[in-house]
Amino acid sequence: MFHKIVFPNDSLIVYASPGACPDAVSPTNVIGDEFNGTFGAPAASAGSQNRGTSPNTNYIYTNFGASAPNDYYYGVANNTSANFSVSQIVAKPGGAPRVHQVWDITGDHTGAANTARGNLPCNPALPISTTNPCGYMLAINASYKTDVAFEFNASGACGATYYEVSAWFKNICYKCSCDSMGRGSGNAGYIPTAAGDSAGVRPNIAMQIDGVDYYTTGELVYQGLGGTQTGSDTLNNWVRRSFVFKTDTTQSNFRVTFRNNAPGGGGNDWAIDDISIRTCYPNMVYSPSASPTVCAGQTLTISDTVRSYYNVYIYYKWQRSTDGGTNWADIAGSAGVATLTPVGGLYQFVDSYTLPPTATTPANNGDLYRMVVATTASNLASGCNYSDITPVTLTVLNNCIDIDDDNDGIPDYVEFNNPVALQDHNTNSIPNWNDPAYPGYVDNNADNVNDNFDWGADSDNDAIPNYLDPTFLPWVDTNSDGVNDLADKDLDGIGNQYDLDSDNDGIPDVVEAYGVDINGDGIIDSYIDTDNDGFSQNVDANNTGVAGSGIGLGTPDFDGDGIPNYLDSDSDNDGIPDVVEVAGSDVNNNAVIDGFVDANSDGLSDNNFLASALLLTGVDISPVDGRADNWPNKNMDRDLRPNAYDVDSDGDGIVDVIEAGLPDANLNGIVDGVIGANGWSNTVSALIALNLRSTDADGRPDYLDIDADDDGIPDNIEGQTTAGYALPTLSDPDGDGLMNPYDNVPAGFSGAGIFVYDHDFDATPDYRDADTDGDGLADIVEGNDFNLNGMADDNVTLTGLDTDNDGLDNRFDSLNSVLNIKGTSYRMGNGGSFTGDATPGSNTTVQRTNITQPDRDWRFVGYVLPVQFLNFTAVQNINKVLLNWTIIAEKEVDRFEIERSTDNSSFTRIATVTEPVLLQVQQNFSANDDISNLNSTIIYYRLKVIGKNGEFKYSNVVFVRKKQSQMPVNIMPNPASSYVNINVQVENSMMATVTLIDKLGSKVLTQKEKLTPGYNNIIVNLDKLSDGVYAIIIETDSERIIKQLIIIR
Repeated sequence: MFHKIVFPNDSLIVYASPGACPDAVSPTNVIGDEFNGTFGAPAASAGSQNRGTSPNTNYIYTNFGASAPNDYYYGVANNTSANFSVSQIVAKPGGAPRVHQVWDITGDHTGAANTARGNLPCNPALPISTTNPCGYMLAINASYKTDVAFEFNASGACGATYYEVSAWFKNICYKCSCDSMGRGSGNAGYIPTAAGDSAGVRPNIAMQIDGVDYYTTGELVYQGLGGTQTGSDTLNNWVRRSFVFKTDTTQSNFRVTFRNNAPGGGGNDWAIDDISIRTCYPNMVYSPSASPTVCAGQTLTISDTVRSYYNVYIYYKWQRSTDGGTNWADIAGSAGVATLTPVGGLYQFVDSYTLPPTATTPANNGDLYRMVVATTASNLASGCNYSDITPVTLTVLNNCIDIDDDNDGIPDYVEFNNPVALQDHNTNSIPNWNDPAYPGYVDNNADNVNDNFDWGADSDNDAIPNYLDPTFLPWVDTNSDGVNDLADKDLDGIGNQYDLDSDNDGIPDVVEAYGVDINGDGIIDSYIDTDNDGFSQNVDANNTGVAGSGIGLGTPDFDGDGIPNYLDSDSDNDGIPDVVEVAGSDVNNNAVIDGFVDANSDGLSDNNFLASALLLTGVDISPVDGRADNWPNKNMDRDLRPNAYDVDSDGDGIVDVIEAGLPDANLNGIVDGVIGANGWSNTVSALIALNLRSTDADGRPDYLDIDADDDGIPDNIEGQTTAGYALPTLSDPDGDGLMNPYDNVPAGFSGAGIFVYDHDFDATPDYRDADTDGDGLADIVEGNDFNLNGMADDNVTLTGLDTDNDGLDNRFDSLNSVLNIKGTSYRMGNGGSFTGDATPGSNTTVQRTNITQPDRDWRFVGYVLPVQFLNFTAVQNINKVLLNWTIIAEKEVDRFEIERSTDNSSFTRIATVTEPVLLQVQQNFSANDDISNLNSTIIYYRLKVIGKNGEFKYSNVVFVRKKQSQMPVNIMPNPASSYVNINVQVENSMMATVTLIDKLGSKVLTQKEKLTPGYNNIIVNLDKLSDGVYAIIIETDSERIIKQLIIIR
């Protein structure tokens, strides 16, 4: 993090920096000026000591000589002697070969074998060579002038990127005699230095970016090997100094300045060479390696681990080159923004890309892949990005043996989805897929599988796998993606034998074939391959290779429609797509999981993988055969099959197609309409939205709700007639999920289920009818007399809780704490007897109050008080509502209860009337309701007449619309002190009374005012009132308005 501090005459940056890019793999980006920062090599021969001027310094140029460069001057040379001498052992001070008799005689730094020593001084008598390179350096006599020693502009920079700026420096003056005040060692006041020091002013160079000091070299002492100070030219070291800075987000260039930072004279003579700028790139490591091998037609996942000292490289994408790296193309969907993790002092992220089978054909051998990273999204799209200089090189092997490419337990020759492959044409006990005697047999990849029964093989040996080869007939490609539709059921571009979810319903193929997959990865669990045929041993029929491997999990076809489950969008033919039955999202009603994302090209939605898988199986217990032995998830009735393979998912005896509200005119438990190629009814698939029926609107569709109408009486009971009632059992010999008592096809798929009963013939069957007998009294009351006292005095209000998610409210559920979903009663047995289920799923009583009744109370009209309502009205009078009713009673009435509601749903008793009621006589009754404190605009009322024996009957519902104030009133000021203005607007002349009530409820002021049409201002004097909160009431003949007034002094 950078912190900028501004001083009066200067500015500098204070920040934590390692000084150099810590990442050793970062390439060097040298500057574009001064021969890329090296100051160049001689143009022709070693005979040219002085190169000439530099445009990048403010000092004055001169050629080397006895006293040159002098103060303020510089030279660009390949030898720092005064007369091109190559001897470095001339005495100091003294001797014509040394500038000022004291400067080192040295060569430049570029390409030096020993970076600390640099190169020897250029020898003009020898040709240029690696031992006599004669490269140039910049040498400056910086005494007395703090100025720009070297400055250059760097263009083509990338925004939001860290750069390292560095250079090699050398103090070339050992006996410079003068101190920082310019006094020689023999002068009075000379400031002495340590023995053996260079004396005088040591070089100190400030390094700037765009005029801001980022770094200073500190004093560069004249030092020998290991840092010991010495006067020997041959031991004097070059030192590298560097710093790191970060560009702004959109910055594309910057100015680098090396400025003399040491004032005074005597000394401060130095050389600079090898100036460079280096981008601080991350370190990138590919796995499994940079040269992976993959079998043709297999997927391959390559990963890149990106580590960086700086936390800026977070944008990434993958690219592919098919021409040896000349051109690179972005891979669609591979870009992203990484989340960094600190690891060992660095920031790290790992991303992977999975090559689909279409990218691992023999023709893809030698393709290159790389990950590109950048600091911003715009950098990623431009040239300001980075990738490892060594890309991933793909090697594709064409003769691998793998008969189950996606490891789902279904062999490739089975997923070829042609029954001929599994037949035995010559009855020699060898299936056609493995029989060399089968006409046209070919096995180019030597895997012992007839290539003509393997989409991933190459029957004509043209390096194009069958599923991509238009010459492999029949060729069907309706979506023009270059993949044979016959090999790719869901048309996602991934052939079935490589696709973990071949119909894209969100359920892996291994699960749809009843294989075990408890971790949700779409691969058969406990995978092991001892015979190296690519097929898991727990479903492999042998352990000696390909021949005799069998069909593995096979292709179960639950509904027998000829389309196996793993290719069937509606595996139980109830009209509800599999994706919906496992609680997947399918808003557009196409039987395909919504929001499909498949970054690794395995055909399984990344959103429904591992812990988020839509259907996890139970374990494989015994026998260990690769098949799930139980189904604990998405299996509402806890039977042998999950909902997607269950024609009665909630186990109430009513088949799903009926409860879903889908067509089944012939009552066979199978949805009507032509079954399409995807196994789903064309009638249902044509719907814009599925809109499964949910009678009680509780968010749970009826087919997963054992009490669809929320009346506390389970559907299993209400679905049947009382006399014909049959208790459920656990018997389901045909395994279709429909229990035997309700299965009229006990040896075949599906069945009619319960022929749902409609007691009152109102076209709404009882299990969905809140008032089964149409007597005006809800079933929830008539069917749940918990104390069996014949009176409606039980609490039957829904709790809104459903602990076991079976659709039966906790109020009526007696099995909330166990995994046992059933809708039975202890008082409803076979044939309508009162000997019901000893361990019922509900506590409903479905009582018969009078033994002479022909049916239970909720199905018997006689259990309603015989009262005739002649009228029931409600009239508002300001803040009162007058309720009037007229009745004729045929039985004794105990009382009237008036109930009120603000939503026409939840009613509350507000009054009870106990006046005597005569029989067979028309009588009028009334009551009043104060609504002054109600805020609702509409208020609903109903009358409940209760008989002496607990019978009751409800009236019709009436309502009043509470009049809203038409008189605008404003009070100001508020809070007030000595007076308050009341602004009132009226349409007609009228009298108004203003009343103030204190916090104790006492009337403390009354004032009458005459109002005229328009705006009226009433002034109320408050001098005699104490501080506090008051109610101020403005009342006319038609309205009463209450406001709050605060008095503060």
